[in-house]
Amino acid sequence: MLLIILVPLTASNVHVSSRETQPLHGFTWPDHSIPVKIGSVEEISARRAVLNAMITWNLTQQWFIATYVSGSAAPFNLYETTSTPTSGIIVTFNETQTRDDWGWTSCRYSYDSQGVFTEIACRVSLDLSFRSGEALSETQLQALATHELGHCLGLDHTTFSETDLMNHSSPNHEVTLPSTLNLYAVYLLSKASSLNSLPESPVTLPDNIPYQMAVPELAAAQVTAFVTLALVFALLTRYRRRR
Repeated sequence: MLLIILVPLTASNVHVSSRETQPLHGFTWPDHSIPVKIGSVEEISARRAVLNAMITWNLTQQWFIATYVSGSAAPFNLYETTSTPTSGIIVTFNETQTRDDWGWTSCRYSYDSQGVFTEIACRVSLDLSFRSGEALSETQLQALATHELGHCLGLDHTTFSETDLMNHSSPNHEVTLPSTLNLYAVYLLSKASSLNSLPESPVTLPDNIPYQMAVPELAAAQVTAFVTLALVFALLTRYRRRR
C-alpha cells in the first residue's frame, strides 16, 4: 500500500501480458544518494531483510544500466544511516499485522516555484507477523521491503502480473527482484529532477528491452558479505552505546 501526500513548494524470461505498464507516483529524488534509517528491531533477520532489499535495488539498477543503457547513467543509491534524515526513508516495524496489507509506504514531497523537487520524505512500515501469530519468513520480509522501497523510488502498483515486484500481491508470491519494467521506470525517474521532466505515466518498455526478471551479475557471496558487515557494524554500535 502507498499513501502520497503532496506539499507544493544470467536472467530468465517471464511470460506476461503484452500490455505491461508501470504507473508512477509523480515525484523523483533530487539527490541520487538516498539515506535509509532502519528502526529498532530485535529480530536480526528483519534488519537483514531490509538491507538485502536495499542492496537488491542498488545492484539491479547497475545491472540494468550495464545491460540495456548506452552511455553514462547515475542510478539511485540506497544507503543506511543511523540519524533521522530530513529527506530520505525511515523503515519501522509492527510486531503484528494491523491491516490486510503486510506493510505500507507514505511519501511527502515538495518542489520549488520552478517545479524542481527539493525534499522527499518516505516512511515504510513492515509487519513482522500475521494476525494468526505466525512470523513472516525472512524471504517474505525481503519481498515486502523490496516492494515498499520500490514505492519510495516513485513506483505505483502494476496490475498485469502477480509475479511482477510492484504488483500489490507480489510479497505474497515472495518476489524479491524487480523486473526490467520496474527498473526502466526507475532509470527514467533517475534522469528527472522536476515536475516538467518526469517521464509520462504509465511507463512501457521500449522494443529493444524484453520484459524479464532482473538478476544482477554479482556473486551471492559478495551480497552476503556486505550484509554481514553491516550487521556487525550495527551490533558493535549498539554494544558501545550500552557501555
